[in-house]
Order: sequence, then structure tokens, then C-alpha cells
Amino acid sequence: MKIKSIIPCLSLLIISPSFFCAPVSSNGISDEMRKHLESENLPIPNSGIKVVKQNEIKYLSNNDLKIKSQAKYEIKKNGYYKDTQDTRATELLNLKNISTQFSEYKQSPEEIKLSFPFSGIKSDNITKIIGYVPEGTFKKGLGWSGIGVDFDTTFGSCAYTRSNMRLTGMSATFSENDITYDINNKVTLISSYGSEKTNYLYRLMWFDDNFYHELECASQSYSNATKEEITKLARTLDKK
Repeated sequence: MKIKSIIPCLSLLIISPSFFCAPVSSNGISDEMRKHLESENLPIPNSGIKVVKQNEIKYLSNNDLKIKSQAKYEIKKNGYYKDTQDTRATELLNLKNISTQFSEYKQSPEEIKLSFPFSGIKSDNITKIIGYVPEGTFKKGLGWSGIGVDFDTTFGSCAYTRSNMRLTGMSATFSENDITYDINNKVTLISSYGSEKTNYLYRLMWFDDNFYHELECASQSYSNATKEEITKLARTLDKK
């Protein structure tokens, strides 16, 4: 399981440095801050997802650009970029061993008060639902802003999150060079990384007018075929 109590923005950085993510504050933002964000072409909370040209991204450092270039080179060459430090893939692969110790798991999404309708996940590739957990923040009278589910598949261990962007006020700006529309014609970011030491993580994030979605799957080896299967799974989950 992964507790993401505040912002999915941090995990976006792994995939694309060419973005800025703006969670909304309970106090809103000042006129001065709004003007600053607009002048830098940064998203204003509750403004949704924005795709711009690379040269409109003003906040990348030379080091950001260097990291981005190296990652793109490795992905083009190998299908993934090498990362010997991140432990997320190993965490997912160990879900079976720790799930019995995690009392917050629910066996049905109906056991969690959500701010949006959600009937659970289904796919022929899913072999076992480990459990559902609330994600994000809880708003009185509405419910949780998000839900996560951990599960096993025929190709590895996975976690899926759906978050109500309308409730959290999340906004983001992406370079058109970094996105695809692979998940049902929605703004999509796809990344694969890892090593023999850390195992391999496949991460897909996609956005629509109302929701932020994230699907992570882990395996002990990298395969383009597995990436394609995970992409197909994402398209199925998106429709549920």
C-alpha cells in the first residue's frame, strides 16, 4: 500500500520534470500570487490540466533538462531508465507479505465514504484484490477525495489510485513533448524505470476534467510486452 496524503505532484516529477503541479490551499491564493503564477505560465489551483510548448516551460533548471534528456535517451534505447535507488517496485512486489499487517484495507469500495461514485475494478488480468484504502483528504459532508486499490495480476503486483481533482483543486502544466494520449485520448504520462537490484516499475498517470488516475505495476524484469499489457489495463480501469 502507499499512503499519498497530500499531492500526486511529487510522483509526477519522476516522469516529467516539465510540469508544475498546484494543489489548492484552504485559504485560496492571493491576487499577488495569482499574477505571479500567470506571469510564469504556472497553473492556478482549480484550473485543471494545461499542455504547452516546451519553450513555455520557464521553471526548468539546466540540471532538470539534463536529467530529462538522459531519461529519454535510456527509455528510447532500453524501454526504461535505470534507477538503483527507488524502492516502490519492491514495495509492490511485497504486498502479499505485508497486507495481513495492514488493518486499513477494505474488501469493497462501498466500505469507504467517497466524494464520487466508484464501484471497484475489474479485468481478466486481475487475479486478486488485496484491498481498498482511502486516499487524499476527507471533506465533511462529501467524503474522501480519492481511493486506492492494491491487487495482483497475471504480470505483476499493482496499485491504482483515482483522485477527485475538483475537490483537491489539483492543477498541472505539462510540456507537449512529454505527454501522450494513450489512455482513452486523455493526457497521459508513461514511465518505466528500475534495475535488477530494485526490480522494475511501470507507472502510468492520466487526467480528465474531473479525475487524476495513477496505475503502478511492478515486476522482477522489464518487458515491452508487459508495458503494453499494463497500458491496456489502464484503459479498462479508466472506463470503470
